[in-house]
Amino acid sequence: MNTKNERDSILFLKAHKCASTTVQNILMRFGYSKGLDFVLPSSGNYIGNPTPFAASLIPTELTSPSRKYHIFTHHTRYNYSAMRSVMKPDCKFVTILRDPATLYESLFNFYHLERITRVSFHELLTSKTKWPLLKHRYLKRLGLNQMAWDLGYAPEISIENFIANLDKEFDLVMISEFMEASLVLLARLMNWPLSNVITLKLNARPENRRSLTEDERSKLMELNSIDTILYDYFAKKFHKTILNYGKEKLKHDVMELLKLNSDLRRNCVDKMNNRGYAGTTNYDLRNNLNWTCVYSAKMELAFTDEIRNDQKERFKTIKKLDALLEVVDKDSD
Repeated sequence: MNTKNERDSILFLKAHKCASTTVQNILMRFGYSKGLDFVLPSSGNYIGNPTPFAASLIPTELTSPSRKYHIFTHHTRYNYSAMRSVMKPDCKFVTILRDPATLYESLFNFYHLERITRVSFHELLTSKTKWPLLKHRYLKRLGLNQMAWDLGYAPEISIENFIANLDKEFDLVMISEFMEASLVLLARLMNWPLSNVITLKLNARPENRRSLTEDERSKLMELNSIDTILYDYFAKKFHKTILNYGKEKLKHDVMELLKLNSDLRRNCVDKMNNRGYAGTTNYDLRNNLNWTCVYSAKMELAFTDEIRNDQKERFKTIKKLDALLEVVDKDSD
C-alpha cells in the first residue's frame, strides 16, 4: 500500500460495548504521535450524550485555533451536521456495530443495569411482562437499542430513513465480531500501513462466559429490534465491502495483521489480568518498553487526560503566538 497520501482526519462514532475502545486507542495513538487536534471534553470521556453533539460543547481551552479538528473518537451522540462542521474537510466518518443480543447482555452486566431496572437478566429473558421496566435509560444514555441511540435515532424518524442517512454519511461501518477484517478495511480507507492498526484488546471481558442460547438470543434481538435491523443492514454491507476489497487479499492482510498483533503482545506484555473496570482485560507490561507498547496498553481515561493536557498547553502557546504576530503586523504598518 502506498502510504505517502495517508489520511489524518477521522471521526469514529464510539458506540457502547462494541469493542470501540480498542479502535479508539489506535486512533488516539495515531493522532497523539503526530500532534493532531482532537475534539475533547473538558473532563472525562463524554462530549455529548444524552444530548447530541454540538460545537458549543467543545471547551474554550480545547478549541483549536483553526476551529477544525483531525480526530473525534470519544463518546458522544451522533449529530452529522454539527460534527461535519468541526472536522477537517477530508474527514472520514467511521463507526462500529455488534451483534445486538451479545451487546445488550454485555451492556446489562457491565453497567449493572439490574440494580437500576430492578429486573434481573434471567427475568428479562423469561418474562416479557418485565420488559416495560427496561425503557428508562441509565444515566439518560444507556439502555435498549444502544447502537441506534448512540447513532442519534429518534422515534419520529422512520427506521428506513435513519439507516439510509447513516449509509450516506459513514464511509465505513465496522463489525466488531470481525475486528481484524474491520481494521484491515479501516487501514485501506485511511491509506495506512497495517502497522498503524495493531492493537492489544482493551476493555474486553473474560471469554469464559456462558454463551447465549438461541432462544435467549431471539428474545434479546426482539427486545432490541431497532438495533437488530440496523446491524443486519450494515452486516450485509460489510460483506459487500469485503467482496470489493477481494476475499483472498483480505485473508492475506488479516493474517499479516494477526502476526503483527502477536508480535506486539510478545514484545510488550508480561501477563494479562482482569483488574480493569468490571473485570475487563488489563495488561502488566515488560520493562524498558517502547512508546507503542506503553500507549497500546494505556487505559482510555488516563490516555485522554494526557492528550487533553498536551493539547491545552499546545493551543495556549499557539494562541499567544498568534496574538504576538498580530501585534507585530500592526507595528509594521
